[in-house]
Amino acid sequence: MAILRFDAVRREIGDFVILDSVSAAVAHGERIGLVGANGSGKTSLLRLAAGRDEPDSGAVLRKNSLSIGLLAQESNLDPEFRSAPSLRLAVRGGARQLEEMERRLHELETSGPQGVESAEYARLREVFELHGGYSLDIRVE
Repeated sequence: MAILRFDAVRREIGDFVILDSVSAAVAHGERIGLVGANGSGKTSLLRLAAGRDEPDSGAVLRKNSLSIGLLAQESNLDPEFRSAPSLRLAVRGGARQLEEMERRLHELETSGPQGVESAEYARLREVFELHGGYSLDIRVE
């Protein structure tokens, strides 16, 4: 059973026909790749699928509970992300709270037994673990 169906979809921008009589169906669990030259209609098709655009003719039918996410092609990266010295540091920088906790845990660990045995250390370690702090580097990689 199809969760997404295109029935004779046509999409135009000005006088230019981007999609003409496109009919297709996507079944639950299918994985699909769109390949084509720039300007061939891949993004237009995805925007129609996500409901961001409407076809000029034909129909796009979606299963009622279907939710489609669509990321923009253009990267509008914030200046801090762009200025990071490496992609790894830029991605890891999105976890500032975890990095702060990690820094504080390290301080407590190097302060001696009283730091490691403190209630602050126990609480921080629990929160750090709960939020995936110990697997952060693995996820970033």
